Amino acid sequence: MVSSDDPPANPGWVLASSSRYRAEVLRAAGIEVETVAPNFDERSLDGDFETWGPDLYVIEVARGKASSAAATVPAGTIVVAADQIAVADGRLLTKAGSEEAAIDQLVALSGRTHLLLNGIVVRCAPDGPEATALDGHLVTMAAFDRAAARSYVERFTPLDCVGAYRIEDDAGLIASVEGSGDDGVIGLPVALTLSLIERVKTAVRRR
Repeated sequence: MVSSDDPPANPGWVLASSSRYRAEVLRAAGIEVETVAPNFDERSLDGDFETWGPDLYVIEVARGKASSAAATVPAGTIVVAADQIAVADGRLLTKAGSEEAAIDQLVALSGRTHLLLNGIVVRCAPDGPEATALDGHLVTMAAFDRAAARSYVERFTPLDCVGAYRIEDDAGLIASVEGSGDDGVIGLPVALTLSLIERVKTAVRRR
């Protein structure tokens, strides 16, 4: 993760997200940023997942969030949006929403490796230059039974998390992670996001 000495405070861009996790990742990196809750139904594109595949799907969901937020902020504002999904055996996993659904997701992932994928879209509002990127992690879960999954869900209530787990809980469910770092697993790879912001700012200056 980017150290707190690297990025500026009050960086002059907005985060199109209602996720407390992404905001916490930024604060941990020393970045205080305004958040805007996008008026976009994350599940509205689920029917396109099989046709598009995970890479295009996660970018399009993030783009929907960015477009929604960009319509509500002053022109010229840099808008950052992200979406995260898990893919296991070709099946899309999103936020569980209920305890039983969370337990089911965890049991399905037990002892197996799945893809955790972030799509990031940065845009100059309302419809200016845009930059996008994907950030993927291969997450291997330890083997555990339904009782262990239930105990975890009841203790940590990860109902708003893709795959129904959080790496920061340090609960022994995750065996290994291959990818850019914990910030990406949590939902926003900071260094990659900052690089996209700079690309958009450069494109705006060259217009």
